[in-house]
Amino acid sequence: MMIKKSLTNSPTELTTQIFFLLDMTGSMDQNKWATIDAFNEYVGGLKSDDATSELKFSLGIFNSSIGIGLNIDKEPLSGVPKLTEANYVPNGATPLYDAIGFSIDSFSGDEGSVLFIVLTDGYENSSSRFNKVDIKQKIASKTEQDWKFVFLGCDIDAMEEGRDIGISPESAKSYSRAQSVEAMQDMASATIRYTKRDYAARKNIGIIKK
Repeated sequence: MMIKKSLTNSPTELTTQIFFLLDMTGSMDQNKWATIDAFNEYVGGLKSDDATSELKFSLGIFNSSIGIGLNIDKEPLSGVPKLTEANYVPNGATPLYDAIGFSIDSFSGDEGSVLFIVLTDGYENSSSRFNKVDIKQKIASKTEQDWKFVFLGCDIDAMEEGRDIGISPESAKSYSRAQSVEAMQDMASATIRYTKRDYAARKNIGIIKK
């Protein structure tokens, strides 16, 4: 069963952690198995490298039917379970701004840097709490605090959509549904490269572009 619980503040002293915000809206159903395989490929790639294997990892999923569900809450990567058809059930519309806004707020009391990854195949169409201006402001504020935001777009223009909310083109990637697994393999490699850089080196660098 999918875990449905409110996003809450749970401060951590870890230096770096990953928050993966995964679209689980109705349009993702046509790509359900590829998304499951791709996500598991990403986590598996991180687990295989000593630089990232013990980073704290959170997974948030969202759609208009459930709102935002926190399936994995700041777990060491070594203990993160696989995504399956039982806990990934696409449905509903796309409250993208609400999902990003509430997720950012859930980490507002944490120390250290956060790598915040958004994966979606659709456009905002059902948020009720946050708008584009709100999200752009939140992203700008957190970027100043050593957060890094990545926008992954399946069959959409990720660079344009990311730019609209303040994510640089160098940290955005578009891919086709058929390329889902390959895209996540590349993302795992990019994450490992990013975490191996020291603070000064990664402060002003895009994660997707070398």
